[in-house]
Amino acid sequence: MKFHDVDTSIFEEEAVERKKESLILDIAEAFSAFVQAHQVAASFNERGIAGVMRLMEIECLLAGMEGGMELEGTGLTVLCTLLSELVVTVAQEPGDLALYGELEIMLEELSDGEWFA
Repeated sequence: MKFHDVDTSIFEEEAVERKKESLILDIAEAFSAFVQAHQVAASFNERGIAGVMRLMEIECLLAGMEGGMELEGTGLTVLCTLLSELVVTVAQEPGDLALYGELEIMLEELSDGEWFA
């Protein structure tokens, strides 16, 4: 048996599927943080502004959108739209473990309220 003939991609596929499931739950938690921030009319701090911009980049990379995306509205409205799009993209697209790892950390920060002033 030669090791270079063994297909090990099943492990990556399983990792991507598990990460997808986890991310969808993380996005749901981030929606909860969004609702709380919206209720108290919170605004983004500097990290939050940078975070929303990076979320937009990640969405474009995962969805294969060349040329970026444009969202209109207030910061919190943009965040809500972006989280909605991320749920669909994570559920439907093949995925990228590196981007999923970064997304996971960002969603945790968002859920913990670290993005709001």
